[in-house]
Amino acid sequence: MSDFKILNLQPLNEQELNCGVYLLILNARTVPPHISLTVSGKVYGVNTKGPTFDKDVNVYLNYIKKYNTESVFVRLNLPSLYTDEEMLSSVRKVVKAYPRVDIGAATCLTPIKEFMNSAYQTEVHDVHLLFDLLPKLQSQNIIEGYYQMNLDDAMRKGELSMKRYSVFEVNEAIHKSLLNETI
Repeated sequence: MSDFKILNLQPLNEQELNCGVYLLILNARTVPPHISLTVSGKVYGVNTKGPTFDKDVNVYLNYIKKYNTESVFVRLNLPSLYTDEEMLSSVRKVVKAYPRVDIGAATCLTPIKEFMNSAYQTEVHDVHLLFDLLPKLQSQNIIEGYYQMNLDDAMRKGELSMKRYSVFEVNEAIHKSLLNETI
């Protein structure tokens, strides 16, 4: 599999995370990375421990800085039919539907796909991985820009290569994470 390239990656202006909608890709060069959604300065997502709601984005920024976590922030256009409150209500409802990430039930991408479908009318029936979603968002002109933290050394001329991974590798990572929680 060839690498997936993100072009025109710019340094992140942290203040901009307090408004707008972003996909947050933590551990961007790890297979697989972890994906959350940031709406108006709050983070939403699901992992093997459960869902995350209304968590201040600064908690994540502090973590990213402290552990030098390679992160990509994909800024999305605001959906035209939503007020901020409607958008927050929508993302909360979608994330609450998933008690946790589990093999065959949900990945961290699952609630994000649902939100993209409801907020942006993005067709997601064939989206299984981040590499399926980003080109769809790009083709709908939903992506405003790509921003990064801790990836300066990994980039070449504003371009980042991410290793493609499979659904099998996602399931392996979920299995490993669930095993670590029971130990």
